[in-house]
Amino acid sequence: MEIRGAGVSRGGRRVLAGADLVLEPGTLTVAAGPGATALLDVAAGLAPARGSVRFDGVDVRRLPADRVASAVAVVTRRPFVVAGSIRENVTLGGAYDDAEVSEALRIAALPEAGDPARHRSRIGLARAVLRRPGLLVLDEATATLPPDVERRLLESLTALGLTVLASTTRPAPFADQVVHLHEGRISVRAQHRRPAPVPAATHPIGASAS
Repeated sequence: MEIRGAGVSRGGRRVLAGADLVLEPGTLTVAAGPGATALLDVAAGLAPARGSVRFDGVDVRRLPADRVASAVAVVTRRPFVVAGSIRENVTLGGAYDDAEVSEALRIAALPEAGDPARHRSRIGLARAVLRRPGLLVLDEATATLPPDVERRLLESLTALGLTVLASTTRPAPFADQVVHLHEGRISVRAQHRRPAPVPAATHPIGASAS
């Protein structure tokens, strides 16, 4: 996914200006600072007022909204929960086998028993793991987790071959790149690359667009 020259204004205030960012498949990018949510919104498929966002080389404006929605998973700090068990909240009626569900629960450090309302963030993360999205956007989704759990979870997601963009207030020396935002502008610091993960069977975004 590529963001080129993206600009976003909200309430008459510029929150993102001339942003350039490339998310390579299977990598972890961490964003921090004012405007991180706007950057995550753009990465999730919201067309910017200026500039462009390209999925698999195709501008998001040329893609059907349902295609982007099916291939990009966004997890917030407080995902919704429904009446039922933790497992039922994770699968939401989807046809997943026990091995898939068990893996999602393990990666999200989520118990099978308990009150779903007490595990909202982990439930949202487990749902995303099951979906195997082309891009996983975490908008402070790991903020309530202990730092060591957050690190293990983020590393597990990219070990699956998922492309992850996460906002966090904590240092992330294990990320492939760190994005700092200040007064609407971003600076990107590339870090040491981890071993390339085995490609995941994710949902492509723009592959079939004309």
